[in-house]
Amino acid sequence: MKEILLSFILPLKMKRFRFMSVFIAMLIFIASVYCIALPNQLYIKSHKDEYLSQKSYVNAYIDLPEETNGDFKRLKEAQYKMNDKFEMTSPIAHDGFAIYSFESIDIQLFDEDPKVSNFYIVFDINNTLSQRLEKIKEDYTNMYPDDSKEKIQNASYLYYLDTLNENIEINKEYQNKRFLELHNEEETKLKELKNKITNFDLFGLDVSENSYLLIFMKSTLSTQIPYYDKSVDKITYPSLTTYYKTSDMNFDFTQITSLRDFGNQYVDLMFKPLEQTDRTNYLLQVIGYVILFPAIYVLVLCWTMKKRGVMKTFKEYYNIASISSVLPLLITFILGWFIPNVVIVYGFLFCIFTLFVFIKINSTPELAD
Repeated sequence: MKEILLSFILPLKMKRFRFMSVFIAMLIFIASVYCIALPNQLYIKSHKDEYLSQKSYVNAYIDLPEETNGDFKRLKEAQYKMNDKFEMTSPIAHDGFAIYSFESIDIQLFDEDPKVSNFYIVFDINNTLSQRLEKIKEDYTNMYPDDSKEKIQNASYLYYLDTLNENIEINKEYQNKRFLELHNEEETKLKELKNKITNFDLFGLDVSENSYLLIFMKSTLSTQIPYYDKSVDKITYPSLTTYYKTSDMNFDFTQITSLRDFGNQYVDLMFKPLEQTDRTNYLLQVIGYVILFPAIYVLVLCWTMKKRGVMKTFKEYYNIASISSVLPLLITFILGWFIPNVVIVYGFLFCIFTLFVFIKINSTPELAD
């Protein structure tokens, strides 16, 4: 047992493995991918709040008040839930979209003091907003078919805001006049104006610095919440909009007992797709560091060392590299339970230790077969 353990630490003990099957070396690297990825996945799960804050999401909704007002009662009565086709449904007829507002509630951002905020939940389960925008795009395209697709889309959004303005009488005459104004406007100007539109604007909601908005559509969830800009160390608004497919959700408002209960479920809902995305991205990163990088690194070292050293073939170098990777793997595996994204440490340790092992073996000719 002692000899086996020393074979993963001492370079000259590793030399015995240089002619082993290359498939064993490949299996070592493949197993290393799992060993490095596993601690990161469990670390994220056990540090959910910290993870969401680091991802610049609002670590909020957990402390929404227990008190329920009229809008929460109305929300419960609507009985929103997912059906077996991952669509949000309600037994209550919807003409357009339903808006539920919760004013003057305390929401905490990261480690700051709680702030009084406005919290809105919109249900557009029939995709009314999309249908209205499509109708406007169709009418505009019929008048100006030669405009670019981007200009038509931007113009449609701007005209849609006009339809929400109670001071504007929307009729065919106004539509033709407004479409002409938008058609004559520079495309860059339309793009600039459209980019300033928020989800709050699209649903005719009053917006303040501390407003939060969730939009449940037929098969997606859209959110708009403050975004923490690390470069300037402050909350910027409005900026962050995220979208989730409802196949990632498991929402049943008939089972929600309070606004705080909803808040906790929403945090879990927001966490799941973020975790899945980061897990996939991290796995790809690990594959790069553990599978691809060692092959390239060993190829370069083999090309530069084989003429002067004991080892002559790529197979020998690759096999020894797989054995020398065990010690960096062990260190990385242990650190991974305490430090996220520790795969970079593995890459650094592997480079240094493998180079040391190659030099040590190649500089000891008396041990050559």
